[in-house]
Amino acid sequence: MMAEPFYKRLIVSCQAREGEPFRDSASMARFAVSAVAGGAAGIRARGPEDIRAIRQAVGVPIIGIAKEM
Repeated sequence: MMAEPFYKRLIVSCQAREGEPFRDSASMARFAVSAVAGGAAGIRARGPEDIRAIRQAVGVPIIGIAKEM
């Protein structure tokens, strides 16, 4: 079952709003690397650019979302 790798494990959201100092895909990828190094089982990210950058940086599952911020 797909949910088992996440059972009782942390999924970290790596997102920033437009205009915030860390609002770029490279920063989101660095946050994801830090989260995984700290034990995150997965990453939650917004937008194709961020997801692509994070995918290149980490090997854990990514939950992509689309929302207006």
